[in-house]
This record gives sequence, C-alpha cells and structure tokens, in this order.
Amino acid sequence: MKVLLFSNDLMPFGDLPTSGGGLRCYQLMRGLQAHGVEVIASMPGFTYLAEKHYDKIPLEQREMLWRWETQDEIFRRVAPDAVLFASNWDHFNLTKPLSVPLIIDLHGSRLIETTMWNNPVSTEHKVRIFSKADCFLCAGKKQRNYFYGWLLQAGRVPDDGHFIRYVPVSLSPDLPEHFYPAADSADAPRFVSGGGWFPWQNQSKAIFAVCEAVMQRGRGTIDIFGTPHETSNMSPEEIIIRDIYERVESMAGASPRIRTNGYIGREELIDVYRRASVAVEAMEFNLERELAFTTRTIEYFWCGLPVIYNDFGEIAGHIRDYNAGWTVDPADERQIGQAIEEIFSSPESVAAKGRNAQQLVKDRFSWDKTIQPLIDFLQAPRKAPAAEPAIGPVGIRATFLSPSGTAVDVGVGENSAPLRQPFIVPAEHIRRVETPVALGRPERREQIKFVELALRKKAGRAVARKRIPGTELPLNGLIGIDFPALHHVRGGADYVFEIRCVAHEHNAKIPVSTADEGLFIVRGLLEAPYPLCRVEGAGFNAKTLLGQQVRAQALALTFVPGTGAIYRIRGLAERAWWMVRRGEIRRLSRALRRRFPALVERVRQYALS
Repeated sequence: MKVLLFSNDLMPFGDLPTSGGGLRCYQLMRGLQAHGVEVIASMPGFTYLAEKHYDKIPLEQREMLWRWETQDEIFRRVAPDAVLFASNWDHFNLTKPLSVPLIIDLHGSRLIETTMWNNPVSTEHKVRIFSKADCFLCAGKKQRNYFYGWLLQAGRVPDDGHFIRYVPVSLSPDLPEHFYPAADSADAPRFVSGGGWFPWQNQSKAIFAVCEAVMQRGRGTIDIFGTPHETSNMSPEEIIIRDIYERVESMAGASPRIRTNGYIGREELIDVYRRASVAVEAMEFNLERELAFTTRTIEYFWCGLPVIYNDFGEIAGHIRDYNAGWTVDPADERQIGQAIEEIFSSPESVAAKGRNAQQLVKDRFSWDKTIQPLIDFLQAPRKAPAAEPAIGPVGIRATFLSPSGTAVDVGVGENSAPLRQPFIVPAEHIRRVETPVALGRPERREQIKFVELALRKKAGRAVARKRIPGTELPLNGLIGIDFPALHHVRGGADYVFEIRCVAHEHNAKIPVSTADEGLFIVRGLLEAPYPLCRVEGAGFNAKTLLGQQVRAQALALTFVPGTGAIYRIRGLAERAWWMVRRGEIRRLSRALRRRFPALVERVRQYALS
C-alpha cells in the first residue's frame, strides 16, 4: 500500500521548524509507517515557513515540493494507492477524477481561521471537495458534528459512524526523558510558550501574568517561540495579536527573564521543552478555539510538560482526567494567578502533573494506536458514491449581492436565443456572477450539449464567455462566470448577463407541457430589485411554485466579491500610488524590498491557475 500525502505546511524533516498543521501531517505519516504503509510526502514550496527556511529542506524533499499547478504531475509520478490531503482540505487542487480513494484530514476549521485572518476560504470550494472525498479524518470529537453539517451541504449523508474517523493529534510512543530544573535554581520555574501567533489565539492575560510574575519575584524565566506571520492585509483580530506580541517583546527588552525566540528547528525546540517546567496556553474563547484540538498541547504533554490551559476546549477534559495541568478561565486573572502561585510554591506538584501528562500521551495519544481508524479504511477502501450539493454554501453576504424577491421558474429553451439580464455592478471588485439552476432529471445532462454564459458591456461587447458541458451541470445548484482577472469592473457600471442552452442534435425533443419550459430552469424574480434591471419587453415566461403562468421581470443573479491574490495585488498597487503622491518614497522602497518576492510568487501562482 502506497499513500501520497500532500501536506499543508513544512513537516519536521531534519532541522526544519514546523507549524501545528505540519506536525499533524508528520504524525499521520509516521503512524501509517508504523503499520508498514509506504508514505510519499509532498510539502508546499510557497508557505511562510517554506520560503523562510527553504535552504534547510532536504534535497529529496525539495524534489517533491508541490505548487498549485504541479499536484496532478506529482500524482502521476507517484501512482499511489490512495491520496491523503493532510491538515485540511483547502490545498486540494487535483483536476482529474480519481480512481483511488481520496482522504481528507480535517484538522480544525479553516473557514473560521481564515475569516479571522480577513481572507476567508471559498465555501463553494469547500462543499465541492466534501462532495468528492471518500473518507475524512478528524482530530477532535467536538469537530465531528461541525463537519457533519458541511457534509450535509455537500449532499453526503453518511451511512455509518466512520465516514469521519476520529484520529486525534498524536506523537511517537517513544517519549523523551524530562529534566526539571532544580527547585532552588534562579531560573526555576521555566515557563514556555510555543507555536505561531495567529488572530484566533489570544492568550494575553496568561502570558502577561507569567511575565509579570517572573519580573516581580526575581525568579523563573519564560521563553516564547514563534511570531505573527507576515501578511499584507491584517484583520482587526490580527492587529490585536500583533500588538500583544510587540508588548511582550518590550517586556523582554526590559528583563532577561523574558525571551522571545522566533522560530527554531523542532529538535532544538523539543530539547527546550524537555528542560522546562510548565507550558502556557490559556487562550481566550472564540469558536475556533472551542473546536480546536491543539497540536502544540499534545507536544507539551509528550515532553513531560503540564499545561496552563483554557477550561472550555476538548483537551481540557483530558487534562482534568489525568491531572496533567491547570484548566482556567482565560479571562479570570484570579484563576490564572492561583495556578502561577502553585507553580512557584510547589515544584513537586508541577513534576507530578508532568509525569501524568506523559502517561496521558501513552494511553490516548500515541500515533501507532490512534492511526488505526485510517488503517482500517486502507485495508478495505471504497469509493463513496458521487454527491450533489444538497444545500447551497452558506456565507454572510450584503443583501444587494444576492437580490431577493418572489421567486419563479424561468425555462431555458433548447437551441433558442439567449436569455439576457441587464444589471448594475453593485460594488467594486466584483469577481463572479452566478445564477441558480435546476435540471429536474439526471438524464437531461446527456441531452444538453452545453450551456453558454456570457458577460457583456451595455454596448454589446462580450468581456467573458464560458461553456459548461451538459455532463457538468448540477441537478440543483449554482452556475456562474468570472470577469477576466485584468478587466477592471467598476462599481455602478452597466453589464448584461446571458445564458443559452444548446442540445445535442441527435436527441429527441424532450416532452414538456409548454414550449417555454425548455431543457432546464433558472431562478427568476417577479420584480427587478437593485442591482438587477428590468428586462426590455414583456419579461420572461415563468411559472410560480403552484404552476401559475406569469411573467418574470428579472433573473435571480448573485454577485461574488473578489478575495483572491489579484485583488490583494490591486489593493497593494493602490496603496503604493497613495504613498508616491505623499512623497513617502523611502518607506515605499523598504516595503517593496520586503514584500516584492512574495508578490511576484502570488502573480505567478495566479497566472498558472
């Protein structure tokens, strides 16, 4: 059995640093290998860590680095028996139908994370991938119910309890030996905090409390690893996290007992953990933290470190079961203070909790044991039946992006003139126009040669055309067309959306009760709300849900704002021009030197996609 594993970040090969996602990928690889499965790992070549530490990537791994346009080629080269996209779904970019099982590892909610990063992932893309996968893995039990909701949207109703298989974050059964600092040492207790600083991870009260304790007492130390990532468009949450980190850096500058260390290789980091006393990870509540099964925490346990942890996460229950740390309300300074007082005054209690933490890993989080649900699937793999999205993807949208009104059915006739819907572009940076369609019966896919969509300027010139083969039409879902990437779509401009259906000539005419029903239907509206314009003439032939013949004044279009690289690049260009006009040339030069390499890579990826 050979498995091709596409990871979402660097894995800890050699001296490489890693993220929680990268460590999750490594765990799955090593768990599979412990059962004799051959695993070929392919890491991304363009993430923050990959670009920063490229020279440290072993040569044999460099040859397997994936980019968006190379996943198909790597798949052909490896010829695996199964494909595993590890530590989440949003880097899936295989374009051909798979004859081997597709396994998706769901390591936390990417939608919640990226929303708090001000760059939410595409819910349409998420539902499409969920409709393709044959098996899912989930790191936490709390997450399973969350992901079952997305499965239902993807048209999947699992027929057993193992479609999403529980494989918690785990580490090697060979646990490292821990060395606690001497109780009378000036740098005891030694606190540590590891991992990236992300917008959904606010542990300011606990971090500041520990920093103030070591300064006021003149005892102990705290080492902080990781930094906020470099991003060009910061969300409000990310600005808060960066401010907290900068305040910690200021405290480190004022006291040698507080140290910020950036990212280091995993082996070096593990050695620090093995000689520390306590880990700090009490993060404020948000939905992502409630669902998260935190990788760094299991690594702390594995090294013999008890943890100051938030009291609402799933791992908090494991800590209480084994007395492997302190579960506190992260907003309650009194509870945090009590935990810190016990750590300073009772080193024997700290050591006992550390031994319990390692026992917890032995019993519940050893990768040779936790991987078994995936091994069971690979021993008897099966392809899941094809699924159609049952419910449209959900997202918070401005009302003018999805105009509403009394809905009616408008038939699209075969080989007839296109239906034309004029509209006003409702906002800047609109990327895509979509409309709901319904075929009614699966066999109509075979009778439709293609559906042609077009976007035209008011004067008539087409700026975009697209043909969708009948075999690719959804039974009940959305179809749409993108504006060209380099075409400036100005808010308030007038455009026309066209849709036309062409049937295969050899097919007999489909029997319908009236000629205007056509091969399939699109959604229409009795009235034409902004930004839809009333069509010329008498409108579209339509039927209400009760079958009454009426006239529709508009097709129900929805508008998708652009959130991809090209729109971020436009924003950066506008900001650069603003700086030029203000005479801030030196500041602009510094920014370009820092960001230009990443900008070039984004443009290249967009062009290839």
